[in-house]
Amino acid sequence: MHEVVADLPLLVRIMQQLHLDEILERDAGTHGNTTVYNVLPNGQACLVWLTFLLSVGNHRKYQVADWVAEHQVVLARCCRSEGACHRFLG
Repeated sequence: MHEVVADLPLLVRIMQQLHLDEILERDAGTHGNTTVYNVLPNGQACLVWLTFLLSVGNHRKYQVADWVAEHQVVLARCCRSEGACHRFLG
């Protein structure tokens, strides 16, 4: 199966250069369901969700898991975390 790379690396890299995941993690922290389900820290989860928002132009959170499943190799390489997408999917 092949994944479409599209704009994902560009979007993730720009947000990483802005340290957006670190800022969100510092200001919002990791709490609630994030720690219960052992998924990504909130900063990284927000980065993935914002990438989805900007790439797809859709703000519905229930569609993010399907999108992550379709792009997990590209997202894992962009986020430098092989297990990140599996943790995001729960």
